[in-house]
Amino acid sequence: MYLQNISASSFRPFESVSFRLCPDLNVFFGKNGNGKTSILEAVTLLSQGKSFRTADNSKLVKFGSEMLAVAATVATHPENERQDSVTTHIGVDLSVSGRPRVHVNSRPTSRGSVAKIAPTQVMDIESMGIITGGPEARRKFLDWLVFHVEPEYLTLWRRYSNALKQRNAMLKSGLSLSNDPWVRTLTASGEEVSEYRAQVLSQMLAVLETDSSCLDLLGFTNDKIHLELCSGWDGGLSLEDALHQRERVDAMRGITTVGPHRADVKIFIGGRLAGDVCSRGQLKRLMCALFISRFHVYFRASETRSIFLIDDVLAELDRESFHTLLQGVLEYGGQVLVTCLSVADFIPAWKSFCAGRSEYKRQVSWFHVEPGGVVEQSQETILFHMEQHGFE
Repeated sequence: MYLQNISASSFRPFESVSFRLCPDLNVFFGKNGNGKTSILEAVTLLSQGKSFRTADNSKLVKFGSEMLAVAATVATHPENERQDSVTTHIGVDLSVSGRPRVHVNSRPTSRGSVAKIAPTQVMDIESMGIITGGPEARRKFLDWLVFHVEPEYLTLWRRYSNALKQRNAMLKSGLSLSNDPWVRTLTASGEEVSEYRAQVLSQMLAVLETDSSCLDLLGFTNDKIHLELCSGWDGGLSLEDALHQRERVDAMRGITTVGPHRADVKIFIGGRLAGDVCSRGQLKRLMCALFISRFHVYFRASETRSIFLIDDVLAELDRESFHTLLQGVLEYGGQVLVTCLSVADFIPAWKSFCAGRSEYKRQVSWFHVEPGGVVEQSQETILFHMEQHGFE
């Protein structure tokens, strides 16, 4: 699948904007403050029901407006899909004071349903937190993939979350937890959540160890990379026993201190935490490899394309790393939307990538993001810029 077109009204700086996307690579360039990131936010609002930059969706509504609307057409890709090409219309409406209202083909639906239709990954300057940040960032990174490759995971996670809320409420009220059905639900669903995570993480590790793009990115070390799931409780105990062991402490704190909601993913290189031994440049390459591994596991499990948003990271990545990142995503059917300040900023990396890949030169659309609008650039304009940089 891929996004065929996007339209938005009263979204961030845009009163009204509409444009058609290329199935492969789409480059949005323009001055800071013109709304490049807002374009990518519109995609995540559609696909995830929220922005990747702010937790307050009301900030997405253009100042002075009461409601925004974003819509897109999702098309299957004949080269990668077995069924005949079809289109699906997805949209979201959001008022300043309300929750997003999501619809598919004009019918109300859930955010989870749309997420399955338009699976979207985001890499931005905050993505380094996957390695250097806290456990929550790594849980979210892994759970995106588990949700998309394990059909039962969302239902299972919701069951666990509801049981967790009930246990926490009982702890705060001082009620006895003995033989409570919510605790049994918590332990059963919690262990299943952890099993799903472990299975998917092992698939990511296999890609990191064998995929050529990942191996290129990790070429800075001869040491073995390892991903380890810390389940959120003592691995020598069942979750039921761990909860029982922590019951007195949990009662004092009024919260559940063990379980998959406390899980973490440890990233080791040569037996040491990557964040402790890698330079910043090496961490960036590792970050790219992690995204590629997640992208590949998704593609192999689903046999469908996904959307990859890259926001404002060209200045953070060296040309070789960006080249390898594009290779790892585009060659597995990804539709890429990337932002940069100017065509000149992007062309060196693009020139490097296209060396020996002449078929990719035309599979790209360029958009100039101007104050209040998005203008697709003609091939003649882009070719002129390329010629100025020796790209024929």
